[in-house]
Amino acid sequence: IREDGERFIVDAGTLMGAVVARSVEKGLAGLSWAGGLPGTVGGAVVGNAGTFGHSVSEVVEAVDCLMPDGAARMFTRKECGFDYRTSTFKEEYCEAIIVGATFVLIPGDREVLQREMREAIRFRTSHHPSPSSAGSFFKNPSMPPRANPDLLHAREDGEVKQWFGRIPAGWLIDRAGLKGTRIGDAMLSPQHANFVVNAGHATSEEVKTLATLVKDRVYERFGVILEEEVRFLE
Repeated sequence: IREDGERFIVDAGTLMGAVVARSVEKGLAGLSWAGGLPGTVGGAVVGNAGTFGHSVSEVVEAVDCLMPDGAARMFTRKECGFDYRTSTFKEEYCEAIIVGATFVLIPGDREVLQREMREAIRFRTSHHPSPSSAGSFFKNPSMPPRANPDLLHAREDGEVKQWFGRIPAGWLIDRAGLKGTRIGDAMLSPQHANFVVNAGHATSEEVKTLATLVKDRVYERFGVILEEEVRFLE
């Protein structure tokens, strides 16, 4: 992590947790919500990682890449094509190798930032399963234009609350009766249904079969199409 005033110039392999901790230590705001966020800077940029209504795209100024032809290229924030849990590095430039990113932060109250970071870590620790997983498996979908009556009633009754304008995928999977479902050693966590955990020696085929089952059941129950947040490498 190289500091230039309120800018952090970070290698892609740096853990996001280290970046968050350094920013809070320096009293710089913009990433305290990401306390406990797993993975590296490169992965966070590719998937536009986020939670609590925030995402890393808010602080990205530029992303440095190595292109397939060996040329170096810098992408501005606009050129990164950030959207909910995606970027151009998942689409048009999926073969580009991210080597680093520049984050722009703003001065903040160090004590407040420390409190926000600790609360984010506490929430993740208490709500997310600890066994081996790839994190949130499916994206939280938007409410469909013609939502299933059961889904509309659940929203009206307050049973499901839209999470920053989206329906929690974990709630849909849970209400479809799938929490804890296991295929081989691939299992939907009993703690949080949107986490596929490795209960032993899960294979990629078991994970993919479980994912297909989830998508089919949720669509049958609610008419909602779930989209994977994770990426499958063939």
